[in-house]
Order: sequence, then C-alpha cells, then structure tokens
Amino acid sequence: MNKWTIMILFSLILLFTVVFAYTHPGGTDNNGGHYNRETGEYHYHNGTNTDIALDIAEPAMPYPIEDFTQDTAYKIVRIVDGDTVIISYEGEDTSVRLIGIDTPEPNEDYGKEASSFIQNLLQGEFVYLRFGKEKTDIYGRMLAYLYRAPDGLFVNLEIVRQGYGRVETRFSFDLMNLFRNYNERAQIVQKGLWANNKIDYHLADLNKDGVVNILDLVMVANAFSTGE
Repeated sequence: MNKWTIMILFSLILLFTVVFAYTHPGGTDNNGGHYNRETGEYHYHNGTNTDIALDIAEPAMPYPIEDFTQDTAYKIVRIVDGDTVIISYEGEDTSVRLIGIDTPEPNEDYGKEASSFIQNLLQGEFVYLRFGKEKTDIYGRMLAYLYRAPDGLFVNLEIVRQGYGRVETRFSFDLMNLFRNYNERAQIVQKGLWANNKIDYHLADLNKDGVVNILDLVMVANAFSTGE
C-alpha cells in the first residue's frame, strides 16, 4: 500500500473507534436506538446523529394549560380532511380550519393516513375552541385550535406531534415555536409522514447497514485492494 492508502485507512480506523463508543453492538428499539448499558445514555443507530439524539433527549416544550370549565363543547359533524372539520357552531354547520398545521390532501402521499388519524381522534366527539389572531381565513372558514372534550387533547398539536401534518409556516400564529418544537421531534424520530425521510448522518457507516462496525472498514480495504 502507498502512504495515501495507509493514511486513509488510519483515519477510518480512528473515526470508527470514536463512533463505536456510541454505536456499540446491541439491539435497537423502534426509533433505531438504545441505551448504553454502562452510562445509561440513549443514542441512535440506523442513521441518526448522536448530536441530534442528545437534542431529542431534552424535555419537549409543555402543552399550554387550558381551563374549559366555562366553555361550550361543539359537536363534530364531519371530518373533511386532515386539517379541516365541520362542527355544529351556534346552530349552523361551520367549517373549521385547524390553526398551525398543514396535512397532505387525501389524493397526495400520506393524505389518507392523515385524514384517518383525525377521524379516529374526533369522529363522534365534541371539541372546545380557542382562537388566534384571525378568526376566519380567505375562504370564510373558521380558524381555531381544537381541544377534544372531555380529555382536553390539543388536536392541532397532536397531529404535528404524531407526524400526520407539518407546521404551517406561511402564516404566523401565536404558538408557532411550540409547534415547531414538536414538528422537529417528529422529523428526528421519523414519525408518520416523515418515516421515509431517511438521512444517513453516520458518514462512517459506509455499507449503509445502520451500524458502524468492522464491516465498513473491510469494505474500504477491499475497495483499495481491487483498485475501485
């Protein structure tokens, strides 16, 4: 081997040694990670950066506390799609566009799943309403945050948290930072519509099997020996 080959192999071995401390052998959970048996630290395999793993380990931003004891609960009449419902409001069927989220249309990729998710959350239920800066949009639909009665589930944020919708960033709203926090977490752990956005953060995982191990170095050595 020439000196450049030796230097490259040495660099890969060093990189492997450093990363191996975080990606030691062992089973992984549904999120592609596990706990270090010695330190108790949670980290990821399967293409997730350890820096991001540390970020996701931080507590999520808390949901706002709401008191609904004086509120009227409105009946869900029909689910239109993943981010729009019809409620019975003051005696009329009223279209409500959920603030802060954007879900795929039913004919788009993951649109049916998004519609099914909100249907499972709200079909046959009642909701409490909270409003933002604007009460209606340009189409005349009511703009609102929905909270399911009687458990107070924050429907808008739950859709983002579970990865069935993205944060709507074209229009500002008062809880945007909260929604962005949960949107980022859903992306990192690849929930819902983010599940196919696989990003390989481990540059040392050369054979793309999700784990940095000796097989990656063997692949490099074979490549050099065959002149590839």
